Amino acid sequence: MADLHFLLTPLLPVVSVIIAMASAPGPASAVTAEALGIEVFSDDAIKVAPATKPGEWLEQSPLLTILRALLAAGWIGYEFSRQPAVIAISNLNTHPTFARSAPARVEAWRGVKRAS
Repeated sequence: MADLHFLLTPLLPVVSVIIAMASAPGPASAVTAEALGIEVFSDDAIKVAPATKPGEWLEQSPLLTILRALLAAGWIGYEFSRQPAVIAISNLNTHPTFARSAPARVEAWRGVKRAS
């Protein structure tokens, strides 16, 4: 019974894709934003003014992103060096903050803020 989850885990993405494809609207019932009366602009990105303060410069520079990438790579290397690979891989899921904050750092690096 303990090995059952190893057999069912690969099925979850497959079942999810099948459900998503079956429940998505077809070409006859799908509508665009314009058809709903929503105005769509191609310039949704708001340009950020050039940095005038040291904090703004640091936020818009790639230094924090590079430092974070180096820290993450070092941490992952440390995790794999101190324990077997199977245990290290299972422990990588305990720190999802790296994955959640990466897109925000890339946006800050590019100096673009999305309209809310």
